[in-house]
Amino acid sequence: MTDAPSHAIRQLAFLQVRPSLAHTLAECLFWYQKATYKIDGELAVWKTGPELCAALGIKARTANEHMKYLARCGYWKLVRRPRPNHSSPSPVTWLIPLEPGLELLRHARSAMGENSAKQSFKKSSKASSLDGPADDQMSVEPTSLHLPSLLPGQSPLHCPTGTQAEKSKSKSTSWDPGKEASEEARILLEAMNAYRLQHAALCWDNKSKFTWEHMEALAVELKKKGVPADAWPRFVEEVHDHWAFIRENLPKPYQVHSSNVSNPSSKPLGDEARTVVSLVLKLWADRAEAAAKKAAKGTSSSHLL
Repeated sequence: MTDAPSHAIRQLAFLQVRPSLAHTLAECLFWYQKATYKIDGELAVWKTGPELCAALGIKARTANEHMKYLARCGYWKLVRRPRPNHSSPSPVTWLIPLEPGLELLRHARSAMGENSAKQSFKKSSKASSLDGPADDQMSVEPTSLHLPSLLPGQSPLHCPTGTQAEKSKSKSTSWDPGKEASEEARILLEAMNAYRLQHAALCWDNKSKFTWEHMEALAVELKKKGVPADAWPRFVEEVHDHWAFIRENLPKPYQVHSSNVSNPSSKPLGDEARTVVSLVLKLWADRAEAAAKKAAKGTSSSHLL
């Protein structure tokens, strides 16, 4: 089976754990896919401490806290054994994923098409093992990361409470939709991400100010056209189901941009909200007209009988 790229795993991890843990969870599961050694009959993976910290962009203490915390959450178990083919008998930490971790990995694999997974894999981490030195002291070389976040109103997976330092690190410093986004935009973005998650499409980053601005514009146009909020999930389905037709009627930049080939990004839906809403309403009107004609034809036929 094709390996899932780390970004696909991370997208799902953000729906289950705090943002500060999602990258650690995703990278470790990504590395596990290339595991070749077994511990007690189960595939396991290890990586040197400096490599682990450099890849995750976090300090040694934070990395150790993450590994243990996610083990308590049930994603994997950690065991101490000697590393293979090494002269030192000192034990290192091996990671063995448990069912919640394996299930997340299966969903990530199914969410990505085979071609996109292969392309992403070439750009992903080249490591395939995981360990920590016996004294759990590791060096770090920070890296920059862009991470999405939980769906609006969605709670993280319940895990044991972490340290106060961990909690403070997990707080986002980006634009806060809880204070600045309208309820209409929130309803619309929830419907969008719920549909995309259900149909194995990557969810939109709900910490991005631009995503919320696009949803605000689309919500305003839906209200202006008199589409009730309880019909917005149906509107979302129509947009995705008929995206090829809608895209053909948008300005050329949105037709040819790679992010809009199979599924819409939020930008064309916001920038061209009037066109998008009008096209969907036309689909609904044509459908209603066809149903009315069919019903009328059926009524006239019954009178002839």
